[in-house]
Amino acid sequence: MRALEIGGQTVPVSELFYSFQGEGMNRGRRALFVRLMQCNLTCGYATPPGRGDMTIRGKMLCDTEYTWNTAKPGFGDGARQLMPVQVWEELLGLDPATNNPGLTVNDLVIEQGDAHVIERVLV
Repeated sequence: MRALEIGGQTVPVSELFYSFQGEGMNRGRRALFVRLMQCNLTCGYATPPGRGDMTIRGKMLCDTEYTWNTAKPGFGDGARQLMPVQVWEELLGLDPATNNPGLTVNDLVIEQGDAHVIERVLV
């Protein structure tokens, strides 16, 4: 990931955290996670929800709806607007290797959320 400053542009960040990747070819690896507030997928909804009482339908249900569905009361309350360089600095602070020279620096960052924001600002 390159930490870029793009004309003062910020991204809506729901969560930044350190954990282990739980799926795919990187399963079990240490990872830093970036969850953006917006999401261009509508898992379980026919269209993006506009009300908190909309019914979820479909085969694929979102397990992180709390990070993006602002139509539901309380969802999205913790979102912060951060510059990409701020995201990067916070991720470095979350990596245990930053303060422990005995650990290999984490090289896996998992970005989740609005693919359009990720493409435009973070990558």
